Amino acid sequence: MRGVMRKDNTPCRPDASRRLGARLGAALAAALVCCLLGGAASADTGAPSPGEAQRVHAQIRAAVEAWDPSIAEEVDLPGPISITLRLEGRVLSRTVVAEGGPEAVREALSVLMDRAESRLPFQKDATWPEPVRRITGLMQIGVELGGPLVPLSLDQLADATLEISPGIEGVAVRIGERVGAGMPSRMLEDGVEPALVLRSLVSELSGDPALGVVSPDDLRREHGVRFYRFGVTHIAETEPGSSPVFLFRGGEVVRSSELRGRDLVVFAEDLALHLMMRKPREDGVADPLGGTLRPIQGVFESERATPLQLALAALALERLATGERYDAAVRAGARDFVRRLAVAGAAIGEEQTEETAAAVWSGLRASSAMFDAMVADDEGLEAFLRACDRVCDGALRRAEALGAMVRPVTLWALAERARGDESLRPRVRRMLARAWSETGPERSVSLLPWAGWAELALAEGRGEVEGEEALRRSRMMVWIHQLDAADTGLEAPDLGGGVVFTAGENPLPTWHTVRPVVFFASMLGDPRLTGREEASREASRVLASVRFLRQLSVREAEAYSHRYRHRSIGGVRAALWDQRLHPEATAMTLIAVCDTLDSLSKLAAAGDDEGG
Repeated sequence: MRGVMRKDNTPCRPDASRRLGARLGAALAAALVCCLLGGAASADTGAPSPGEAQRVHAQIRAAVEAWDPSIAEEVDLPGPISITLRLEGRVLSRTVVAEGGPEAVREALSVLMDRAESRLPFQKDATWPEPVRRITGLMQIGVELGGPLVPLSLDQLADATLEISPGIEGVAVRIGERVGAGMPSRMLEDGVEPALVLRSLVSELSGDPALGVVSPDDLRREHGVRFYRFGVTHIAETEPGSSPVFLFRGGEVVRSSELRGRDLVVFAEDLALHLMMRKPREDGVADPLGGTLRPIQGVFESERATPLQLALAALALERLATGERYDAAVRAGARDFVRRLAVAGAAIGEEQTEETAAAVWSGLRASSAMFDAMVADDEGLEAFLRACDRVCDGALRRAEALGAMVRPVTLWALAERARGDESLRPRVRRMLARAWSETGPERSVSLLPWAGWAELALAEGRGEVEGEEALRRSRMMVWIHQLDAADTGLEAPDLGGGVVFTAGENPLPTWHTVRPVVFFASMLGDPRLTGREEASREASRVLASVRFLRQLSVREAEAYSHRYRHRSIGGVRAALWDQRLHPEATAMTLIAVCDTLDSLSKLAAAGDDEGG
């Protein structure tokens, strides 16, 4: 087998394409491998080596501290260079020199400093540039060094989104003697696709905005436009003046060895702290959580979280607050924050709280002794939670009357309440059976995690889980689509453990990996669903996906470009190339990590009992 071929007739990795072809089918395999690898036939892109990048960064740091570009030595760069200067979390100056050569570093520094000077509040008097030198220690420097420009053949500019590895490769355009380049870090920060960058470069270099919508063939034939790709070595300071780190797709690759017991505890605490600290605690703020956060700009897409986001955050923080292994101060903070979230949820009112949010609050009340005790003395919260119960009851009655399905999250809430109300159990059981039957094996994953948690709630204290077959089948189907090292290779190690949902538009893993995996973490610790002979294999699969979720989370390296680092650290990004922080992504990941730790403890205890 020759492997998946790129449009320029060079092969993608044959071993990856064989495995993905067997798993996903040839068409999806072709798209996925090209997305993963950006069509790169080799990990060697010709970009400067790590040692060369460190030397260039050191020269740039010295030149910035002296505020004199001329002291930088000549370095014959093979491709584009970009330098970004940040001050107090904001971009002070950024420049791109699209063509390499011995003068590229000095040229980039000269433009960088000119732009910075125009934004600094200093006058060029007799003391110049001493005022600037006094604050250079507060500046962060990021450097991207590109490899040689490699011709890029495109039928449509939109094809660049599949051809270019997001966050790893840059793109360039040449029109006559003019060359422009788009760097991968800027694409990550702005959330733009390579195709849009190419359109912008064509318009900018030609001076004609209309050319940005012309087909590549016409641009080549009538205007002499040429398209290129290039690999990049990215090195940046995570703190002003700190030793720089190498970044891969805007962050550091998480190793499997970083997922030991204590590492997972720290991960859970980071997630919880993000949920509690993502929004400033100002007096009179009714919503303590906030909606989706854009960390680069440090702004919320919506100042207010949705009712469902509030409820999911409370559900997740309750998990951590009731766990003995976590830091006492973090647990206490989580308990306090759960109450604040409940107050915020109740303030929205019964009429504005949709069924999904009402179901989460109802299920949380039924499943958590801590939460039940917390709200017992608050008449307002009691009334709100009774209203949430009524929403779930009404949904069940309507579904029974119409012969329709009940939402999985509502089934979970009803199943939790059935622990104390036996009359509910057979009704929920029938609805769960209908959900599995009408959804079918191919789409059963869409019912997770809620239908799975409903099965466990109904099976508590019983010898078997009635939905075991459906749950095992769903788990098997998800693991078939989990990426491992053989799929990603050296070119995309950060994607390992992610799950590809083939029904989606994007054939790359995103935060939605957590939706089924959060239940598999619960499943791992239940001997009825994970036997002794399966435990090691299933634990490794769950931990692989937890590794991917850790990769999505913001750590010091990933926060280097964020406006308010303390707000974003610990949050889970929508994707490795999408920096947005949805509170529900962080909340579901927190539940997954807490349940993974609980399940691993159960497996260890079972092993000790057998050994004894």
